[in-house]
Amino acid sequence: MPTFSPSSVIVEFHEFGGRWFVTDRWGFGSGAAVNRKIRKSALGKTVLERAEAARSGWRSAMTEIDEAELWERFCTTEAGVPTERYLPEKRLVILAGQAGIRCHDSRQSPPSWEPLPTRSPRALGAALLKRIARLEPSPPTAQPSSDAGQR
Repeated sequence: MPTFSPSSVIVEFHEFGGRWFVTDRWGFGSGAAVNRKIRKSALGKTVLERAEAARSGWRSAMTEIDEAELWERFCTTEAGVPTERYLPEKRLVILAGQAGIRCHDSRQSPPSWEPLPTRSPRALGAALLKRIARLEPSPPTAQPSSDAGQR
């Protein structure tokens, strides 16, 4: 089967239970915890690396079931909760594509994409920290919406 790399990918930056996580698109793929005292440049680099991995690692043979299994493993291993209990209080959706890097608060419907700096990992990390700090936490029972189809 031929493989190709998508031009745009979604990664996310979450706050859940007082911890931060950088993940693939909601409900698919994997993620990793990041230290809340992370340097701005390290956060920016982590987001850029996850976006690049999503681009280069994408294969047409990967099924939604495979992606969902990776998401379940992330929730239980990294976040420490079953999938249905992983409900971030704050969630930024980041679109990395040919038009640059943009983000929106996951609760925005329709999304209001805001441009992010692309000149350096430090500037990107600083912008993400600023945006997540100004978000109001979601109510604890709110189920995050899927961003499928907004690629």
